[in-house]
Amino acid sequence: MSGQDPQVTGSLHVEWSWDRRANAAVFKFGEEFSGNSAETLKVRDKNGETVALLDFSQNGELLKLELLNAEKHMPRSCRD
Repeated sequence: MSGQDPQVTGSLHVEWSWDRRANAAVFKFGEEFSGNSAETLKVRDKNGETVALLDFSQNGELLKLELLNAEKHMPRSCRD
């Protein structure tokens, strides 16, 4: 890395919701999220537990992030 601060190059539309009962948060990226993912990748912690699911389109764009055990992993600013 060059030591320079990252540059902002655009804007991002994100819709998110948190189901407190299920303790899961869903973040949808882009204005036209279709819900039809080509691939879902599981993100696991060091103990092998799935902590998030990432849905990608057929062309590799991130469509959705589902955060499991959201109360533990989600930033406080999203929980308050």
